[in-house]
Amino acid sequence: MSTRRKWIVLGGLSLALALGFVFTADQMAAGPAFCAFKLVSGLDCPGCGMTRALSALLHGDVDAAVLFHPLVVVVFPVMVALWLTLVVEVGSGRPFMSCVPARVFNRFCVLLVFLFVGTWVFRTVEGLNQDGLQLFQQSAVYRFVQAALL
Repeated sequence: MSTRRKWIVLGGLSLALALGFVFTADQMAAGPAFCAFKLVSGLDCPGCGMTRALSALLHGDVDAAVLFHPLVVVVFPVMVALWLTLVVEVGSGRPFMSCVPARVFNRFCVLLVFLFVGTWVFRTVEGLNQDGLQLFQQSAVYRFVQAALL
């Protein structure tokens, strides 16, 4: 990864962590939804709740964080480790995590994707009660299918 890209990722992570400290999970929940998946489908995406979970965790509310998204216990340590790694690499100019083989990193990323998809499927199936169906019926996908069938 180039030094410029490291600075960009470091800045993005720093901004995300800073915003998590500034805004509470309740304030984030009261704001508008920016998730394209939710806006189009009406359903939660695999990462739905992660921003609120990170904010709750940064404010010390572990129980609420896990309720918002259970994978916050994996994502937060990874974010902090990545942030610290980038700080050391940018500060020293030398690679810090070069000791981690690419195949180990790749396997971890695949595992993380499977965890997110599995959690999403479980939460979606569990949450498809009457409210969930009503949300889906208001989505753009549902309206498109209805219009195409008529």
